[in-house]
Amino acid sequence: MKNEVKITFMSLSVNESFARQVASSFTAMLDPTVDELADIKTAVSEAVTNCIVHAYPDTVGKIMMTLKTDGNEVTVSIRDKGIGIPDVKKAMEPCYTTAPHRSDPLRAASDQSPHLWHEPDLGDH
Repeated sequence: MKNEVKITFMSLSVNESFARQVASSFTAMLDPTVDELADIKTAVSEAVTNCIVHAYPDTVGKIMMTLKTDGNEVTVSIRDKGIGIPDVKKAMEPCYTTAPHRSDPLRAASDQSPHLWHEPDLGDH
C-alpha cells in the first residue's frame, strides 16, 4: 500500500520525541518487528537532534519530515533549512565537529570541558 505524510515542526528539543512518535505510528501499519521499529525511532531521533543542534545552533527554525510507504518499505526524509555543512567530505571524518577548536582531537583533549565524540553509523538500515 502506498501512503505518505508530511509534517513541519520547529527545531525545539521537545519535538524530537514528537517526531519519533509520528514515525512510529506511521510505520506501525507495516507491522514491523520491535527491532525494526526501534531502529526507525533511533534514526529519526538522531536526524532531528542533528537538525536542532547543528542546523539551528543559535536560533529556532523549521524541520520537515516526510514518511512514505510503498509495499512493505518505509522511507523517512528529514530536512532543514539551517546553516548547512561547509565541507561535507570533511564532516564525514571521525571526530569532526563544527564547534570551534574541537575538530582538532589534540586540542579537544586538552580542553577542560567534557566531550562526547560520535561517529555516525552509516549502515544500510
